[in-house]
Amino acid sequence: MPVSGKDVLVYVYNEANGNLQQGQDNTFEVESITKEVLEKKLDVIDFGNPLVRSFVNFCTRFSYNAGSLSSGTYVSDDRKFVIKYLPIISDGGEEQSTPARIDIDNGVIEISKRQFIEFTIPNRMAILLHEFSHVYLNDNVDDEVEADLNGLLIYLGLGYPRIEAFEVFAKTFINSPTDENRMRYDKIKNFIDHFENYNTLLYEQ
Repeated sequence: MPVSGKDVLVYVYNEANGNLQQGQDNTFEVESITKEVLEKKLDVIDFGNPLVRSFVNFCTRFSYNAGSLSSGTYVSDDRKFVIKYLPIISDGGEEQSTPARIDIDNGVIEISKRQFIEFTIPNRMAILLHEFSHVYLNDNVDDEVEADLNGLLIYLGLGYPRIEAFEVFAKTFINSPTDENRMRYDKIKNFIDHFENYNTLLYEQ
């Protein structure tokens, strides 16, 4: 849990049976719960870049609060980043399958609240860091794979769970099962599986 409140209530239950009262479900047993140090790899993140520092702070706060925020426009403290939190993302009145997108001309990020509200905090971070990378880190702003991997470098460096990165990209790609998205998923999996081998500030193809 890279981001959490001061107090955390954790529910552990068998999804097949639902969140029953303690003692009502004997299909599993919690033997112990321990607190462990979060593994981070901050050396791969270019925190010397003020845009990276600013956006990580902005998107962390937005991701944490997105479940309770109303639709509207949100601006970072330094006014360098803008998020339009929309009920849905649409083109010509037709809802789009993407949970988020960025305008490469002005850097404004649009988010579908209907999709985002169902995501976990790590899911939201992975998506927002992908969009940020398109404009602010990529050599080629249109390159989806480059944005995937530049965003994941920051995401994983901050210590966010690998399984949730897989999960959110799978959710996104399942609505658009193209050859390109299958290729992207394979590259994402390879990058995550070998993350410990990366020690550069930007992903190098």
